[in-house]
Amino acid sequence: MNADEPLIIETLSFDAGCFANRSSITTNAKGIIGCGKGEMFEYNSHKKKFEEWPFKKELNDGILSIKFSDETQMVYVGGKKLFIIDYETKNIVKIIQNHEDYISCISLKNNLIATSSWDKTLSLTNHDSYESILLIGHTHKVTVCTFAINKDLLYSSSFDKTLKVWNINNHQCIKSIDCGGTLGCIEQNNDGSLLLTGDVHGNITLRETEEFTVISKIKTTANSPVY
Repeated sequence: MNADEPLIIETLSFDAGCFANRSSITTNAKGIIGCGKGEMFEYNSHKKKFEEWPFKKELNDGILSIKFSDETQMVYVGGKKLFIIDYETKNIVKIIQNHEDYISCISLKNNLIATSSWDKTLSLTNHDSYESILLIGHTHKVTVCTFAINKDLLYSSSFDKTLKVWNINNHQCIKSIDCGGTLGCIEQNNDGSLLLTGDVHGNITLRETEEFTVISKIKTTANSPVY
């Protein structure tokens, strides 16, 4: 084997259609937690075992997004409502309804929970008080949201083909960038100085995060969507 080739340690087989997208899987020290079709599953990589979580009734509207927090030991699950679940007890701690449609992505930072939704909005929720505020500015389904690593900012993307930058203190959109296509992912380097985005046309774009100027842009050979 070539030393540069990736090594596949384990391949997991899931029920077809179980996971809707990359936001439908989260990880913790024990393994993988996934959701889809109104069900939640955990794969314990130490025990090599699947476990179904007992939330079929509560989640029967379907699930699009999930996030685990090492800090709070909570699992945040997005369907048409946001469910906050205690990881150890598997009890639902809180149900929050800030959106009129499915929650597409969940991001966590300090005591804030950010959610993006197909209803064209984003929401910022205080984890202590559960008070929320909507961020309105996108004109189509919001696909991804993620907090900036080193700044009080939130990044979001939408089917309106824009990347928006939000100030999480005054809740204002401070920049809107026309990306020419719907973004499927937003990633950052370790210090948050670089922003990497991928779109449904196979374009991968690298930007710096001061003025958000494009540093480089490449296109996948198969023009496949980048998630």
